[in-house]
Amino acid sequence: MPLANTVSLVALAALPLSQCLSLAVPSTVPSNASDVIDQAYVGFGIEATSFHLYALDGLNGAVTNQWTQNIISGFANRTGAPVNIRVGGTSLDNARYDPSQSAALRYENTTETHTLHSKWKLGQRWLKCFGALSDTTYVLQLPFARNNKTNAVEFAKAGLDAIGSDNFDAFEIGNEPQWYYTAIYNDRNSSWSPQAYLQQWDEWAPAVLEATGLDQVEGPHFHGMTLAGKVPPEWSAPNVLDQLDNQTVKVVSQHYYQSTDGTSLQDTLMNHAFTKYRMSNFSETLDTLETNGNNIPLIFGEVGSALGGAGSADYDLNARLGAALWTVDWLLYSMTFGLKQASMQLGIAFPFAGFQPATVNSSTSPYSSPTNDTDHPGRVLGGFYGDIFVADFIGRDGELRVAELETTNNNITAYAGYSSDALRKVALVNLQLWNGTEAQGSRPTETISLDGLGEDTTKVKVQRLTGPSGMALATEISWAGQQWLTEGNGLPTTTKNDTLTLAVEGGAVDVEIKASEALLVTLL
Repeated sequence: MPLANTVSLVALAALPLSQCLSLAVPSTVPSNASDVIDQAYVGFGIEATSFHLYALDGLNGAVTNQWTQNIISGFANRTGAPVNIRVGGTSLDNARYDPSQSAALRYENTTETHTLHSKWKLGQRWLKCFGALSDTTYVLQLPFARNNKTNAVEFAKAGLDAIGSDNFDAFEIGNEPQWYYTAIYNDRNSSWSPQAYLQQWDEWAPAVLEATGLDQVEGPHFHGMTLAGKVPPEWSAPNVLDQLDNQTVKVVSQHYYQSTDGTSLQDTLMNHAFTKYRMSNFSETLDTLETNGNNIPLIFGEVGSALGGAGSADYDLNARLGAALWTVDWLLYSMTFGLKQASMQLGIAFPFAGFQPATVNSSTSPYSSPTNDTDHPGRVLGGFYGDIFVADFIGRDGELRVAELETTNNNITAYAGYSSDALRKVALVNLQLWNGTEAQGSRPTETISLDGLGEDTTKVKVQRLTGPSGMALATEISWAGQQWLTEGNGLPTTTKNDTLTLAVEGGAVDVEIKASEALLVTLL
């Protein structure tokens, strides 16, 4: 959605070629650290009309898409937890389930240019997607915009059967219901309101639980609200959230896009002050959920760097190294903010998607649209490298808590990770945009002195997320010397050896970070 507010941004002055920044790192958990972070904190959301292309091989495939499976297994191996996938979005809200249809999807109007709001039917091949991928758990959205409770309940039962109880996390009822009656959409009438939504939700939820048998299974089984970004005041009011019941609502889910297509990479993504400003829009929701007596967590079920409008697809903003650096900074900051999980949104035509595992031919594909008008093979995009960086930051140790560290450089952000209350790692992100042009001169480098690592620490490992410039595309980006290239089928290839092992003396070590880079410093 478009940004609801703007802020006055001061242009960031270019740094000298080399500076030194001293950073004190608490060796034990500080008071500003997060709660323990879920090992599956970084999940994915898949737009429903892309789901079969992510899960199965080809438009009419019946076997697993190995590209996606390799990516998912890579994440699970890094964190030791299944990857949580939310399947939904605007497209699923406009679907109907047809149990007699063998095809994955069929649009009801075959002559129009298909958008996320087009009406379509999903069939048996679409449901088979849930059994295709391993190392996963699922959140399944139910169609709500079309206002057909009988069909949605039938779909919920079929969906749970396809997922299996061991891999099921939760249902959602609808997607961004605050837009159901607007100048663009007419899914409800003029009486539509938060109270009308809650009343209807209270009718649908028991019907879903009874049909699926979940009414006999202890625990909450729904993600509630599923609202878009910064919502109108009447939708975010505390009295709306107070009516949610943690006996049925597992989490409150909202959606987040940092910027809009066509904006400046430095001003909107590679800008920590802007990230904090955007996240502050959710402070009231978080505070209300923490104090209303139900103790319901807040998650973001759909996250992207920038959302387009009118068919735009800004790959220059969304698919570059700068977007990967935003991903690292935003994910780590969101942990300290109080978020409990984030699903990074995926879709075949989305420039902000971390990876797109299917070859799409725009001239013959029924999924062509103004936002999907170029041919491309399976690939990763820039943001993926931020996702994989954070997966390695989470690691397999468990009991991870994260604290943001204060720096004196507005371009540099820093986060410490603690497992079992002991310092394990430090992430450093340099958000100064280096565009690689001759006009910018030589690439600035910052020396950061990390102090307080503990007298018992003798060595650190330094891994680097980098590229030739902040505008680098995925084919030029590397994380810890590895790249995920089209020919790799979702598996990494080692292309360079830029991981360092540095000696620590007196609990201190100096590391160098270039403009438009991120480092993961792990204590050995």
